[in-house]
Amino acid sequence: MEKRFTAEELPESQWSMWDEWLGELPYASPFSMSWWLETVCDVFGGKPHVFVVTAHDNSIVGGIALREISFLGKSIVSPSTLSLYMPVVLSETLNRHDIVDVLTELGRFLMSRFDVIHGVHNTKEVSDIRPFQWLGYQVDVRYTAVTELTTYDFNLMDRSQRKQIKKAERAGLVTRPYGDVAIMWDLWSKTFERQGLNAPVSLPEFRRLIDTIQNYKSGRAFITFQPDGTPSSFRLCVFCNSHTAYGWIAGNDPTYFSVGAPSFNVWSSLNSLKAQGFSTFDWCGANIESIADFKLSFGAKLVPYFSLELKPWWFEPAFKCRSFFRRATRRR
Repeated sequence: MEKRFTAEELPESQWSMWDEWLGELPYASPFSMSWWLETVCDVFGGKPHVFVVTAHDNSIVGGIALREISFLGKSIVSPSTLSLYMPVVLSETLNRHDIVDVLTELGRFLMSRFDVIHGVHNTKEVSDIRPFQWLGYQVDVRYTAVTELTTYDFNLMDRSQRKQIKKAERAGLVTRPYGDVAIMWDLWSKTFERQGLNAPVSLPEFRRLIDTIQNYKSGRAFITFQPDGTPSSFRLCVFCNSHTAYGWIAGNDPTYFSVGAPSFNVWSSLNSLKAQGFSTFDWCGANIESIADFKLSFGAKLVPYFSLELKPWWFEPAFKCRSFFRRATRRR
C-alpha cells in the first residue's frame, strides 16, 4: 500500500518555505522558525535541521525544526539552553486519522536518522502523541502556565498579587516597551547571581539573541522603572503571530522586590500584550513548584504538554555527568 505521507529533510535552501508555512499557522511558535534554530545553534553549538512531512501534492502537513549535537560519537537531538520548546508542528487541516499517520511517519524517520532523541518538548497544541508511544518513544508529561489574555482581569489574580501591584502603583513605578540590551542583561544577570550562578551566555551572545529577535520583529521587551528612572524588572516576550506570545526570559533586581516590581511588570506586560491583540500568553513552563505558584497566582491555568525521548540505557547517566560538570563551571 502506497504511503499517504512522506518524511524528509528540507535542504537549507528551502527553509524559507518552512518559515512561510509556519507563518500561516495561528498556533506556530518562534521556536520552530529556521532563523531561531540557526541563532541558538550559533550561540550554543549544534547543527540545525528542518524535517517535513509532505502529502502527495508535496504540500507540507507537518514537521519539526531541531538541533543536533554530537556526544560520545553519537548523533543526538537535544534542545538548546533558553529554548523550552522544540515542537512537532501539524497542519490544522489534518483529521485525527491523518494526524496518526503523519506522526507515525515522522517518528519513524527521526528514529532512523538519529542515535538518541533527547527532549523534543512540544507546545500544548500537540495533544495526540500516541504514535510516538507505539513506536517506543518515552513520553513525559510536563506543565506550563497559560493566560487567556482576552479575559485577563485584575480581579482574577490572587489577592497577594493585587496588593503587590497596588503597592507598585502607589510607589510610582512605570513599565514601558523598551529594548535596551544592556539593561535587560544587567537585570537578567542579577537573577542568576541570587542563585550563585553566572548567566548561561555572555553579554555578546545575549546581544546576538536579542538582536535576531528584534530583526525579525518577533519579540517585545517590557522594562519596569522606578520613579527616578532606575530599571527594576523586565520581561521579554517572543511570538511569530498575534495569537500567542511566549514569556521567554525575565529578570529582576532583588532590591525592588519590596515595592512589588516583579508583580507590576507581569501585570503591565500582559495588559500591553492584550491591548496589542494577542489572545494567549504561554509562560514557558510551570514545572518547578515555586515558579509555577508565582505564575498561577496571576490567574493563569496549568496546562500539560508532552516531551518525547528515545534513549538507550547508557545515555542518561552519561549526559547527567556532562550536565553536572557544565553547571559546576558556572558556579562561583
